[in-house]
Amino acid sequence: EQPSGQAVVEAPANAIEISIIYAPESELYLPQAIESFNSSYRNGINPVTGEPLADGERPIFVTGTSGSSGTVAQGIINALIAPNNTNV
Repeated sequence: EQPSGQAVVEAPANAIEISIIYAPESELYLPQAIESFNSSYRNGINPVTGEPLADGERPIFVTGTSGSSGTVAQGIINALIAPNNTNV
């Protein structure tokens, strides 16, 4: 789920992909922080150090979705109870 006005960007082919669920109140800033993080890696720059990625260092690509803690907790419980259920 992308906030309005934000482009959907695909991860680089060799990226380490991380998916997070964040609290709805983080919607004010987290999508932009994720985009800045991903943009740095797309440009071959470590977003923490500002240094170029080392040879062989894979970029990291984060996707985020807003979700309430109650819904997320119930999903985890459901996955533990019925791990083969596709509707978890």
